[in-house]
Amino acid sequence: MLEFIGISTHTVAIASITILSLIFAFYQYFVRPLYYFQKLNIPGPKPSLFFGTVFTKEYGGHLGQVRCIKKYGKFYSGLLGLKPVVIISDPEMLKEVLVKQFSNFSNRFDVIPFDPAVSRNLLAIKDDDWKRIRSVLIPTFSATKLKQIEPIIIDACDTLVGKIIKENRENGKVNIWKLCGEYSMEVIMAAAFGVHVADDARGQKVCKAAAIFFSSSDIALLIASVVPSLYHFLSFLTRNRTNAVNHIVQVARAVIAERRRNLQNGLTNRRDLLQLMIEAAENGKLTDDEIVSQSFIFLLAGYETTSNALGYTSYLLALNPQVQQRLIDEIDEKCPKGTNLTIELLSELPYLDMVFNESLRIYPPAYIVNRVTKHETVIDEVKIPQDMMVAIPIYGIHHNDELWPDPEKFIPERFTPEEKAKRHPFAYLPFGNGPRNCIGMRLAITEAKLALIKILQNIVLEPVKETPIPLEVEPKFTLSVANGVIIGVKER
Repeated sequence: MLEFIGISTHTVAIASITILSLIFAFYQYFVRPLYYFQKLNIPGPKPSLFFGTVFTKEYGGHLGQVRCIKKYGKFYSGLLGLKPVVIISDPEMLKEVLVKQFSNFSNRFDVIPFDPAVSRNLLAIKDDDWKRIRSVLIPTFSATKLKQIEPIIIDACDTLVGKIIKENRENGKVNIWKLCGEYSMEVIMAAAFGVHVADDARGQKVCKAAAIFFSSSDIALLIASVVPSLYHFLSFLTRNRTNAVNHIVQVARAVIAERRRNLQNGLTNRRDLLQLMIEAAENGKLTDDEIVSQSFIFLLAGYETTSNALGYTSYLLALNPQVQQRLIDEIDEKCPKGTNLTIELLSELPYLDMVFNESLRIYPPAYIVNRVTKHETVIDEVKIPQDMMVAIPIYGIHHNDELWPDPEKFIPERFTPEEKAKRHPFAYLPFGNGPRNCIGMRLAITEAKLALIKILQNIVLEPVKETPIPLEVEPKFTLSVANGVIIGVKER
C-alpha cells in the first residue's frame, strides 16, 4: 500500500526513526530534568516544562526564596531552566560550602555567558586563573589604597548633595535612586578608570553605555537560562547590550594605551585600580584582555550594587524618622557639617554601621549567588552530586523569620555587638563570605557611608505623596526598582 502511493518502506523506516529520535531527545533534554530531584528524594517546587521553577510566579525571584525556605526548609531543589539546582539556606551548611569545603566550591556556575571581550573577569574565571587575578587585585582594595581615592569620593559626595538640594528646590522632590546612581558611577569611573565624568567626554559616553546595558531587554537572558547554547545566536535581542559592552571595552583599551604612554614617559602618578593592573601587566601577571575584563566588571558591579545600597538606605531613612534622627545626632556629634570628612571617621560612627547593615539585610543588592561542585560531596548528611549548581538565596536568608524576627521591619539594633554575637555569622551575607566574597566590599561600604554622612549633614529625608509604599522591587542583575524612588528633602 505504501509503495502504491509512492512511499517506500525504507523512507517510512527512516522517518519513524527520526521521529522517535526527536521524541527521545525531547524527553531527555526537556522532560527528564523535571523528575531529577524526585529520584534523589530532595524536596522542592514542581517545575514547569522549559522554564523549571525559577520563573514561576510562586517560587521565582527574591520572594520565591522566602516562600520556598518556609515550605521546604534549609535545603531544597529547583530547576534554572533545565539546569538542576540545589538551594541551601542553612547557615552552618553554607559555612561548609563557602569556607570549610571551599576547594570543592571555588567556582561559580556560568548562568549567562559573558561577551567574549570581557569573559576574563573575576566573576567568570575559575581555579588557578581566579586565584592569580584575585591575588593581583586584592591590594587595590586595601585601606591604604582607598585612602588614595578618598578625595575623589568626597568630591563626588559634595556633588551628590548639591544635586539633591537643586532638584528639590526645583521640583519639591527628588529621584534619590537616579542621583545615587550618578554618584556611584562618578566614583567608580574615577576609581577604576581615572576618568572624571563631568570633565571627560569618554566618561559621559561610558555612563550612557552602562545605562543601556542595564536597561536592555532581558528576553535573551531568559532564553539563555533555559538553553545556554542559544545565547550567542540571539544577537538581534542583545544588540544594544553588546554595543554597550563594546563601547566600554573601547574606552578601557584607549585609557590603557594612554596610561602606558604616560608610564613610559614618567608622566603618571595615578594609583587607581587601572594603574595598578597596568603595572601588574608589565610584570607579566595580567594580560590586556584580563585588564579590560576586570575594568568592565568593576564598573558594572561597582555601579549597580553601591548605587542600590545607597538608594535603599535613603528610602528606609525617609520612612523611619526616629532612626534617621538618631543617626543625624551621631553625625552631628562626631563629624558635624564643616568637619574634614575622612575614611578614619567611619569607625567612630557605630550607629551608621548598624543602619547600613540593616538596609543591606532588607535589600541585599546581590540577592542570590551560586557555586558549582567539582566533586560529589556530603554536607549535613545530604549528598550533592558532582557539577551540581548550588544556589545561595541571600534575600530568603535575610528574610527568614527564624533567623530574623519580624524580618520586614527596619531595626538597626539587630546589629549591636551583643545581637551580632548571638547570631550565626552566615545568617548575613550581603557580600557573600569566604575566599570568594565580594572583592570590592570595602570600597562599596566606604563609598556609601561617606555619602550618607554628607547627605545627613545637610538635609533631612522624608516621604512625599509620590514615595512608593511599599517599594516595588525587581530581581534583575541585582535587586532593583522599576521606576526610581521619589522622596522629599528638607534642608538643615
